[in-house]
Amino acid sequence: MTTESQIDPESLVARMMAELQANPAARELFLRSALTQEFLGLPARMEAVENRLAGVEDRLANLEKTVAELVEAVKQLVIEVGHLKGVALETRLHRRVRSRVSQALGLRRARIMQSQLLEPLPELLERMDTALADGLITDDQDSPLEATDVILRAERKNDGSAIWVAIEASSSINERDIQRARESADILSIIFQQPTEAAVVGHRIGVLDEKRADTAQVHVLLVDPVL
Repeated sequence: MTTESQIDPESLVARMMAELQANPAARELFLRSALTQEFLGLPARMEAVENRLAGVEDRLANLEKTVAELVEAVKQLVIEVGHLKGVALETRLHRRVRSRVSQALGLRRARIMQSQLLEPLPELLERMDTALADGLITDDQDSPLEATDVILRAERKNDGSAIWVAIEASSSINERDIQRARESADILSIIFQQPTEAAVVGHRIGVLDEKRADTAQVHVLLVDPVL
């Protein structure tokens, strides 16, 4: 019996590659026979995947833009809600501020000279203009005084002396409210050369801001949300 000699694998592959390189048509047929249909379709599938990924990236970019716009809208809403709360507090405060502050500070005959709902009365406005013209106060002092939430003129119960009270109203009292009330009271003292008091009115205040108010000699009046 004659035994056929086996061809060396490396030689076989070398011969096959040489034949395929010499015959392009045979090379294509060989590839179709050797490779599965699934593998041959891989480039097309990869292109489809890339296209889908590009679409996902576009949707993610649009989503990021939408989220950013939503965040800005929420921020604006928070600001507007805070403003509305402040306006509501000032409106309620305007109705009862005289009695509350008078009781807390020992005053009588309190009169609202200015508030967010009331233009400055002539007695206050004329003195402010005169003080500004005489150089007693500057424009930088005049503007904050005009923006003060409430200014009262009253008398002390113990001696009947005239006194002015600068009041800032805020749902949540903070350092800025305290500073504005103190500055407004100091400006009133310069204008009228009479005693002044500073007060902040609101629903709540933190421990640190309460200490700030005490240091600045600003009275803190906490009121119930339903004033």
